[in-house]
Amino acid sequence: MVVLAGEIDQDCAAEVQDILMSALGAHHGGVVLDLAAVTFCDCSCLNVLLHARLRAGADPGRPFKVRNMSARVARLLALTDTLAYFPNGDGPRAYPAEVAVSSLDGPPDTPSG
Repeated sequence: MVVLAGEIDQDCAAEVQDILMSALGAHHGGVVLDLAAVTFCDCSCLNVLLHARLRAGADPGRPFKVRNMSARVARLLALTDTLAYFPNGDGPRAYPAEVAVSSLDGPPDTPSG
């Protein structure tokens, strides 16, 4: 599992991308991503996540899933209509699509679920 925390923006996007590419290369069974502690994400974050998803998708036996996501991440994915590209990982706190989208109803930093 890869756990990301804090702000993910253009200043650290390259480092986050390197981390995700390394994880995908090292874990042939796939990668589960925990984004619950991400406090800010912008288009740079979205591009990194989509790039990692695309790389994982090139190998059908290597799933790329999101176990948890903060309301900020859920909002970004819902607004850009990319939530479907990040299926839920296994675990009790997995976020179904309807929960993530409901984060649009409240302030962006209000946790969903």
